[in-house]
Amino acid sequence: MTRKQLLRIRRMLEEICVIIDKELEIKERENITLKTDEDIINEFLVKIQMPSNLNGYTYIQIGLKLCIGNNLLVNSLTNGLYPAIAKELDMNSIAPIKKGVYNAIEVTFLRGNKKYLNTIFSKKPSSKAFFKTVVDLIKLEIE
Repeated sequence: MTRKQLLRIRRMLEEICVIIDKELEIKERENITLKTDEDIINEFLVKIQMPSNLNGYTYIQIGLKLCIGNNLLVNSLTNGLYPAIAKELDMNSIAPIKKGVYNAIEVTFLRGNKKYLNTIFSKKPSSKAFFKTVVDLIKLEIE
């Protein structure tokens, strides 16, 4: 083969490599799935091993989602967050929500992933402290 033919083959190979790189880039972009806030919340609750069969689990899921959207809700659970959760679930009373959240936190600290929980909390937190801390952790992961 002549030098001219070799250079031509080389250019063709380079063009093929560019096309392949572009195709791979497109495929990679298509495969990237962004985590939603709900995914991150669920992953956290699974990581701390909060039992999903508890009513409080659902209340906490909804509460965390609401707090991420509106940081002021976490400052007043009784007058802000719990009524917002009740509204979301078409409930008339916040009493079962308050009880369910407390129970879910209690059970998680008794039976959950103690090793991981102890890295986040020095002791079992109040409901308000739980929401504030977890919302901050989730916001850090979202950003």
